[in-house]
Amino acid sequence: MSFGQTGREMRPVFRNLLSPEFEADVTLAGTNEALYSMLASSAEVRDLRQSLRTEEVSDEEVRQFANTLLHEFRPGVLFPYDIVLAAIAVALGNWRTPFATEYISDLARLRSAEFRRAIAVARIANRQRDRSAKTLGRSMILGTRTVAQSWRLITPRRDECLDSREEFIPPGNTNAETRVFSCV
Repeated sequence: MSFGQTGREMRPVFRNLLSPEFEADVTLAGTNEALYSMLASSAEVRDLRQSLRTEEVSDEEVRQFANTLLHEFRPGVLFPYDIVLAAIAVALGNWRTPFATEYISDLARLRSAEFRRAIAVARIANRQRDRSAKTLGRSMILGTRTVAQSWRLITPRRDECLDSREEFIPPGNTNAETRVFSCV
């Protein structure tokens, strides 16, 4: 199979996703959650994630690869690259680009028996993305509170001290002078 309209040879990261060994390893999963986990931990999906992270592979190349696969679609017949589309969804799961969001959301919204595993895995990937976005937002808020609370715990107010000493710290890298007090 050539890659894209230019006919150039396919990148190894994509070729690995098409290997019979990859498909044989992950299709043993009994449930869609198990398939998601197997895909997430597979070397092929990790390689695709790494290639995206290092910009060795672009979003546009992933789109072209998926479109090339979709040329094999035949209504009423299980799609032969169902697992590969699912693997791409898992690889894009933590990738925060418009293409990744579009790919996973569009695949998750499909209602087609030909793509049953890819659709189910995309729905799991979508849930994971939602959870991680909520967790990230919550941890950022909690992290700020924790820092503020910690600062409050280690920085007494002047009125909490029986006796205090004020020190002047001359400006260093800033133009502001700093006055610090400590409990004695």
